[in-house]
Amino acid sequence: KKLADEVLSPKDEVVNKNLVQGGTMTDTNFLPEEDKIPDISNYMKFEEGENRFRVLGSSIVGQEYWKTKESGSRTPVRVSMTTVVSVEELEENSKTGELDMPKRFWMFPVWNYTVKHIQLLEITQKTIHKAIRSLCNSPKWGDPKNYDIVVTKEIEGGKTSYSVIADPKEPITPEILAMYKGTYINLEAIWTNEDPFKKK
Repeated sequence: KKLADEVLSPKDEVVNKNLVQGGTMTDTNFLPEEDKIPDISNYMKFEEGENRFRVLGSSIVGQEYWKTKESGSRTPVRVSMTTVVSVEELEENSKTGELDMPKRFWMFPVWNYTVKHIQLLEITQKTIHKAIRSLCNSPKWGDPKNYDIVVTKEIEGGKTSYSVIADPKEPITPEILAMYKGTYINLEAIWTNEDPFKKK
């Protein structure tokens, strides 16, 4: 009897629908939705609303500007604060028509409470710099590794604003501390646009 002439039973039809060439399972109901692997970046970005984090290590400080590659994509160039960036290195902002001047940045490891992950946080916003510096210099607050910081991002009328508050001091949990100690991070890699989380 030819295979084409055979009649599949209802059970066989169910199995057949779950198979493709090579016998690969394609049924989207095979795993529950909550079992999806989360796509978490190694870099924290401020989302609209509250962004809570705990500073885990010291910051690296420098200046950053952007260059367009031959492919058309843009990549950051980070240099020390003492480096003199020539005008020839800078590109024109397509929106303003003016040169995109280098921005001071801070970058440091944090625990992001929203995604429950160790990430690097880069801050270029002057208002946030000023607020965190004030906390660091305050006798009441001091080292930001001793308390959580909440940066609230608000967008209204096309304008973005940020506010910063500090939570009461409390020790970091042993679990977060253990995760941080077990995570390889080489901040110096950012100067050459390498991955700070990748060992050479």
